[in-house]
Amino acid sequence: MKKKTGRMAGFSNKSYKAESTGSGVVLDGRGHIVTSYHVIAGADMVTIRMFGSETETQAKVVGFDKMSDIALLKAPQNPAMVPALLGDSSTLAPGQLVAAIGGLYDLEGSVTVGVISALSRSGLGLLDIEDFIQTDAAMGPGLSGGPLCDAKGRVIGVNTAIFGGGQGVGFAIPSSEVAKVVAELLRNGVVERGKIGVNLQALTPSLGEALHAGEEVKGAVVVETEPGSPARYAGIEPGDIITEFNGKPVDGPRELRKMVLKSPAGESAKLELLRDGKRLTVKVKIKPMKG
Repeated sequence: MKKKTGRMAGFSNKSYKAESTGSGVVLDGRGHIVTSYHVIAGADMVTIRMFGSETETQAKVVGFDKMSDIALLKAPQNPAMVPALLGDSSTLAPGQLVAAIGGLYDLEGSVTVGVISALSRSGLGLLDIEDFIQTDAAMGPGLSGGPLCDAKGRVIGVNTAIFGGGQGVGFAIPSSEVAKVVAELLRNGVVERGKIGVNLQALTPSLGEALHAGEEVKGAVVVETEPGSPARYAGIEPGDIITEFNGKPVDGPRELRKMVLKSPAGESAKLELLRDGKRLTVKVKIKPMKG
């Protein structure tokens, strides 16, 4: 997969063309292909070439979700486009054999093999929504957007990032998240994310003491609520410590943000708060935010 972009170069009147490459996964016989958003970001043209073919065709961008780094393309139907078999990423376990497939360093059809090193990896600061499969299968430029497969050849993730220089630490978006995002892109062309309108900070020991929280308390501290936001309407105040979201414990701001972003807009969420050492429960209606 190749993207081409045109830009104006500095003070010159000349434009230049920049190309970058990545990989993708064929989803169905209608020509839908999933890849990483960063592979096609800023592209004015996306061309695809199937493995083993010299023919290039242009693909249309159906939609994308920056927060999960997923993009959906539509290419002309082609008998050579055999849909991949999606696996269930919720059944994975560390130690399972996996293979990353794609155009590693522009070497078409590269396959690297390793194991699942960890699941639900987050807190890396790579994406807004992080729930990565970590693997030691070698990854690098050109492999992004390609499949991470289990031992039976089922796609259980989409390769998206390496940590530092790689060194056996690569990450893939679980197939369960890919399937959800793709389904919404097919329906609406965009992915709606949730928002409650709070600015947060981490709960440090000194801050916890000032807010009369116990030593074992974990959560996200509300710095301010946005005017007209669901949080302000629900009565959430600066200094409140959000400890649970819909029954799930909140370890910090990043975890709460991920929970809210993945919540359906229009639904209500139950938040457990700690205010001046007293526990409160409030309901907040999730507001839509375009992702």
